[in-house]
Amino acid sequence: MTDKPQSDKNNDSSSEAISMDIRITLTAVILLTMACIGDFPYGFYKLLRVAICGYFAYNAGLSYIKSKINFSFIVSVLFAILFNPFAKIGFNKDEWRTIDAITILAIAILSVTEHVTSRKKTPKKD
Repeated sequence: MTDKPQSDKNNDSSSEAISMDIRITLTAVILLTMACIGDFPYGFYKLLRVAICGYFAYNAGLSYIKSKINFSFIVSVLFAILFNPFAKIGFNKDEWRTIDAITILAIAILSVTEHVTSRKKTPKKD
């Protein structure tokens, strides 16, 4: 029985974290897309608020841990406030659909920005 070298263990845990981030991001995008094109009961939209607020709060926390206050942190905090389920900001259905579409775009931009930033910081293997 051979143990993996320490560097492989670190790579496994970082790839698991990346995989989890991708799953969370995809779930958020799928929920928002459904909200944009569907007509669902009010309970779905309450769940959407909780899920998206949680996603952006999580993203804000990660951004703050990595590099304190940056673009990703500010955008994440603003969207977490917008989608927070406790102090609701009221818009009509058409306005929410526009906001949902903008939020999908913001998630995509933040995901690409994070991916590019993390690739720059990862040392290349020779």
